[in-house]
Amino acid sequence: MMGYGGADMSRPSFFEVAAADRLTQGLRPALQHILSTMANQFPQLSFVAQRGDELFYTMCFLLDRRYFKTHGASFAENFYCLKRVKILPDGTETSLGARDQLLAVLCVAGVPYLRTRLEAYYLEMRQDLRDMQALGVSDDGSLISLFKRGYVAVYPYMAFAYEGLEYLHAVRYVMGATLHFSPLTHLINQRVVRVTMKDIIQKRLEEKKRAQSALMVADQAIPSSSMESAWEAGSRNGTSRWVWIFKRLVAIISRLGGLVADNAKWAVYIGVFLIRFLQWWYSPENEQ
Repeated sequence: MMGYGGADMSRPSFFEVAAADRLTQGLRPALQHILSTMANQFPQLSFVAQRGDELFYTMCFLLDRRYFKTHGASFAENFYCLKRVKILPDGTETSLGARDQLLAVLCVAGVPYLRTRLEAYYLEMRQDLRDMQALGVSDDGSLISLFKRGYVAVYPYMAFAYEGLEYLHAVRYVMGATLHFSPLTHLINQRVVRVTMKDIIQKRLEEKKRAQSALMVADQAIPSSSMESAWEAGSRNGTSRWVWIFKRLVAIISRLGGLVADNAKWAVYIGVFLIRFLQWWYSPENEQ
């Protein structure tokens, strides 16, 4: 979609994609603070706080997985009214397929987790080597010791190279030399674009059709005396009864999970408001 002067109106600005890229990472310290507070109040939950990164990125993976299926974008991208498209070899753009969605989720949730763990391992190994040097413990020359020294020596250059590549892509994106904001989107041939009014109308029509089909299926699957007949049939066979109960529970949990995921952005709005309100409430100016 071209605007005045041939400008691509679907191309988001640097600030839009940068804000979407940093939104999820901004929520990570908040979750870690909540888990640490819970661990202080309930020591038996300390193991949860120690696995805060795993919990956070697992939640991100599940949330982004659903958003890519339903909105064609990650949670953060959808929050800023953005979506992703696949760039074909001939230069045309199309919606993401199942494989493209999986690759996008791995890039959005998997790679940041991998970088977090690599950074944690680097800090841990560097501290171990410093402690050994301070205590005067000599290197035993084992494979583990050699790996630690090699990793501590190489990791800073690896991190610098990747961050430099990210910075180079960001600069080229600002200059209009590339359609890809990050090296990962370039690697999987995906592009972040703005959501148009046509996309919004099409999305609402799809949701309406999905709701109507779900009602039709429910009407066909649940006749007037369906629950009684299903329970009576299951009562004659204990296994069938428990299978029926399990299926109903899975359906309810799946629906509740989808409802929570679809309204996650409102939780962000409310959370930001509460944080700002607490900052104002406990500010020195307000105490005066």
